[in-house]
Amino acid sequence: MCTPRNPVHFDRGSMTTKDAFTQKFCPKIRTGFNWSRFKSEDWPIEIVTVSDSSQFAALRLPWCLNPKNEYVSFAAEDAVRVRLSEVEVWFAHLPAEIRADIERYEKKYRHAEGVVSFDFPAYAIPKQQYLVLDGNHRLSALTRSGVPFRLQRWA
Repeated sequence: MCTPRNPVHFDRGSMTTKDAFTQKFCPKIRTGFNWSRFKSEDWPIEIVTVSDSSQFAALRLPWCLNPKNEYVSFAAEDAVRVRLSEVEVWFAHLPAEIRADIERYEKKYRHAEGVVSFDFPAYAIPKQQYLVLDGNHRLSALTRSGVPFRLQRWA
């Protein structure tokens, strides 16, 4: 269980990156994440700027489809996590409420002035890919919108 000391503000200069990650993203992360192991083991955290849509190919989201393009639980035997860069392929197969949330963010981004910016947590997985832990709707909307962005991936 995560218990942030100060979930609103942190000072990167006065704490470890692990502490900053915990304060910034706990309790936002609703995808399964083992906070106990994270806190007790030496998990590295790297903060990387993402400003080119080609970097989205390495991002996997927690939503899954089966080979028939049906939305399924991650626990399904034939579940495959969707790749952010392929949003136009899988978007129509998501449940209506998820699509509606993404469309709301997309509209907001298309009307925003300047560069869209936010931080998102991810978990490093094999083959130099990352599982996004929070921000899936926002990232999907950003990908669909085509607007300029500057993000920070914490993984």
